[in-house]
Amino acid sequence: EDWELDEWAKVANPFLVAYIVLKGTTGLRQQDMLTLCNKDITQTELISVNIKTGKKIRFPLYTDEGEPNTVKLALDAVKKHYSSVSRHVLSPWVFHTRNGDCYYDMEERKASGFQSVWQRSMKKALDKTDLEIRFTEHDLRAKVGSDVDSDQEAQRLLAHSDAATTRKHYRRNGAVVTPAKG
Repeated sequence: EDWELDEWAKVANPFLVAYIVLKGTTGLRQQDMLTLCNKDITQTELISVNIKTGKKIRFPLYTDEGEPNTVKLALDAVKKHYSSVSRHVLSPWVFHTRNGDCYYDMEERKASGFQSVWQRSMKKALDKTDLEIRFTEHDLRAKVGSDVDSDQEAQRLLAHSDAATTRKHYRRNGAVVTPAKG
């Protein structure tokens, strides 16, 4: 829930907060988030190629009226975080270690360093905030799928080919229905 994220963010690593801001607007899988490259950001869109399926997903950065949308604002927050880090390094990765390396190991198919940062952050949040139940990075993808208005919108955003997968695993809030007139 939003309040849980707010509690966690009070003590979370600023890198993770920036990461979550972008994840909350895109719903991308962890490996797709961590392998985003700066070259994937054009003047008008963020492009992600899903590692699991090979599907390309394009996120516009501006509304039809030309205003920055949530994805653009999230990318700006990520950029702001990295520009505020005292030892700024050039890296091709949107999210990178302090040495400029990618958090995701393509050969091993895992993100051990990222997982360590996440676990430390979660432990700190449980110890120092009102948060009582641990949540995972993967739970955030389900939150994104649950926060949109329809199953179809969630399916498209999460790049699922099967709507049943989206409904079963990522639509945790249940369907919104109009009550009968009675």
